Amino acid sequence: MTTIARWTLVALSTAGFAFCLLNAFGADLACFTQGCQIYSSYEFLGISFYVYGAIAFGLLGVLTFFSTRSRLAAAAFAMLVIAALLADTAFLFYQFLFWPCASCMVVALLLGLIAIVALVLLPWLRHKAYYGIIGLWLFFFIIIAMEIAQEIYLPPWAAYGPENAIVSVYVSPSCPACRELMSKLTSHPELMRQSAIYLIAKDAAEERSIAHYLHQLREGANDFQALQNLFTQEPPADAAPMSWQEKLRLQANTMAMARMGAASIPLVIAPGIMEIPVVQEAAPGESIPASTGIGTLQDLLNRPASSGGGGFGFSAGCSLLNPTEECPDTQEPQ
Repeated sequence: MTTIARWTLVALSTAGFAFCLLNAFGADLACFTQGCQIYSSYEFLGISFYVYGAIAFGLLGVLTFFSTRSRLAAAAFAMLVIAALLADTAFLFYQFLFWPCASCMVVALLLGLIAIVALVLLPWLRHKAYYGIIGLWLFFFIIIAMEIAQEIYLPPWAAYGPENAIVSVYVSPSCPACRELMSKLTSHPELMRQSAIYLIAKDAAEERSIAHYLHQLREGANDFQALQNLFTQEPPADAAPMSWQEKLRLQANTMAMARMGAASIPLVIAPGIMEIPVVQEAAPGESIPASTGIGTLQDLLNRPASSGGGGFGFSAGCSLLNPTEECPDTQEPQ
């Protein structure tokens, strides 16, 4: 059993060493989240965190060979495992506060497995304090793993426009403030081309409206015209129901708003100062009007930008916390 544990530790340490070293040279392995791109540039004393990780895994691999022969090597191995596990727990907590990182979780998983297998190689590590460190590490590991799964498998879904658009707009079909906002947006073609529309369904009636909109798209309808109809017309009584996949996508949009701390719609996320063309008239034969002149997004929405420069709120919008609450017919700037 000791031999198997030793070679397992060597394999895990080698995998961690290779993974960190490759990422230190820009391989971006397992980089599926925004946090990976942010943390890849993190340094301490001018040295990448991945380099420190490679050094730690390399030392663990070397010490593993001597841990059964030398008490000093075994003690050094145990101290390095504990120090690395504590450091990784702190970094998991940091990810909990800021951005989860998929590639960092690969490093954490390898380190956690090393800490567990070390219990077989060094039985004297079986102490309440050591189990407590592993338990704390596991607690934050599970939380971050769930956040990463949500980011990867349940991202917000743009029902109109590219998901990497400059402007993100969260709206629901029957909200009066949303309808007024969409009326303004759809009259500005250049802004619509840079916008992603994320739909929110507060109740079953809105689900039917959105389901009809999606059905129109599947039937080949013009997406811009179908979007306008969504906010100006009621769906037919025999509209096809929404599939569970589409319901899950809508829930992902609500989850995204919850992560941003937003509790009402409409919500517009955009650069603080964004120049847009001012509409003059529709070109013949075009569903989207042509436009000339320059204005700003603030002028269009008639709302001040948030202090962070990235959002526009509507205090008289519809609440997500109480969908049955009556939505105001007018909007007031925050």
